[in-house]
Amino acid sequence: MLTRLRHLLAFATTCLALAALSSSASAATAAGDSVTGSGLVPNGAFYVDAHSGPSGENPTGTVTSSLITGYFVDTSSGPVTCLNVSGNTAIVGFTLTGAGGYQTQGLVKIVDNTASGQPDTLTWNQGPYPTTANPCATLPNPGPTQTVGTYAPANINGFTVVDVVPVPTFKDQCKKGGWQSFGTMFKNQGQCVAYVERGPRQ
Repeated sequence: MLTRLRHLLAFATTCLALAALSSSASAATAAGDSVTGSGLVPNGAFYVDAHSGPSGENPTGTVTSSLITGYFVDTSSGPVTCLNVSGNTAIVGFTLTGAGGYQTQGLVKIVDNTASGQPDTLTWNQGPYPTTANPCATLPNPGPTQTVGTYAPANINGFTVVDVVPVPTFKDQCKKGGWQSFGTMFKNQGQCVAYVERGPRQ
């Protein structure tokens, strides 16, 4: 029992350190799609600081998983490999490197339920990492959806998902129906072209 308490204390200390790193990293990133934050899951904690352009381009960031396995705390960390954000939902792909040097690829879906006042949720992909061109397009083999807990002293306060609507940067993006790919931003191709030429209305 004493040994397990020591491991849990080490786990809590790890949570504090990783949360501090996560919050400082997210403060220095540029605007775009993102999912940042941390949360407790039934057997540990999960931290993410993932960013990309409005359409998932140029994904960057770090994911850290700190899980209790028996009497041990298994912490692994690594880069974000893909990001797909839609509304309050983000799918994040990553490659983790553990203490022993082993690497594993993972995929997780995070839902930010702040607006509804409900707890955030996290769902791991239980199958192999997708080999498709866009691994984050969907969660092909979802496991059980886990409610994300919080633990304020460790700054584990849930996840924030930001979905930035892409805007056209050149006229060809507006042609052949392309203007419709920007949500409800434009009513027709002409409005889209005007946006490229003049920028948003003040």
